[in-house]
Amino acid sequence: MSDANRRLALARSREFANSQGFDASPEGIRRFRVAARARGDDPLLERVAGDFDFYSESGCRDLVFNVRETSFTLPRIAAAIDELGLEFLGFDMPDSIRAAYRARYADDLALTDLAHWAEFEDAHPDTFAAMYQFWVRVPGTKID
Repeated sequence: MSDANRRLALARSREFANSQGFDASPEGIRRFRVAARARGDDPLLERVAGDFDFYSESGCRDLVFNVRETSFTLPRIAAAIDELGLEFLGFDMPDSIRAAYRARYADDLALTDLAHWAEFEDAHPDTFAAMYQFWVRVPGTKID
């Protein structure tokens, strides 16, 4: 599930759980999973029901009932990196994605232009399958 689709599906699942009064108790999670699978007319709930974490109590709690989770977008990550005075070093990802990005943005030799990456993700929503994994550093620090 792409990050964008995953975020939409998780938001829909949380909305569904809240509207139906399911809580994060073991019984509430079991009831939520049964109800979500029964909603065959809701593709976003179907996507969450297809997630590996959906099928364990602790996984589903983290997936749908996590009260402290915050979803980020690449522009929001870029703003946080800038606000914290950090330097973006790049993403941890398969070489095939790097190659596809390079083909589209040949001018970004370091593969660190987050505005380009946001455009790339819009065009290829499955780029970041589960989460953004990236490296930053305080400018001027050495990397061993």
